[in-house]
Amino acid sequence: MLSSLERDLFLILDYDPAVTDIREQYPLELRETLLIAAEAGIRHPEANGWPNVMTSDFYYSKDDVWHAVAVKPSSELFSARVAEKLKIEQLYWEKKQVSWSIMTEKEINRTRARNILWITGGRSFEELVPSDRQRALLEQAFLQCYNDPGIPFPVLIREMETALHLENGTVIQMFKHLVQAGQITLDLDRTICLDDPRTGIQENT
Repeated sequence: MLSSLERDLFLILDYDPAVTDIREQYPLELRETLLIAAEAGIRHPEANGWPNVMTSDFYYSKDDVWHAVAVKPSSELFSARVAEKLKIEQLYWEKKQVSWSIMTEKEINRTRARNILWITGGRSFEELVPSDRQRALLEQAFLQCYNDPGIPFPVLIREMETALHLENGTVIQMFKHLVQAGQITLDLDRTICLDDPRTGIQENT
């Protein structure tokens, strides 16, 4: 990714099961953008005196419909030159009959992106516990205790790892695995609180 905003949008798109294909820095056909720029009276982007191939930050398929997105900090939208280049991009996708939009930090849910980054980070549960049978038993035991509001979450983590002689971090990675597998539903738009992540979270039965 070329910026933290692009990274955040990628995380959100990649985590969305309805998104089946993501292409970053997707190149636009030079012949088309040159023609559009000439017709609109806009100077085409150049590099060392030669026309530069323009790109869209993201081109992705969601629910079998393709979308193109330009990602920019909102402060850059006040630049006349940025507006000109975005106009070329917009007209390009209009000709292709593809939905196109601009996304800034105001449209990209950065809390959601940070949550996804945390959920998908670290060593995999499968790596920490290679046995399918042992993972299944651990998940069952964890969910039984997790659904007991009388057991504080940090205590559950500590006691499971101590009692079962698990490597530090194993139970947290199992929790992340259960969220990714859809066995625990998490409101990704709220910051995860590990003191009590059950707030806004429920087990899927």
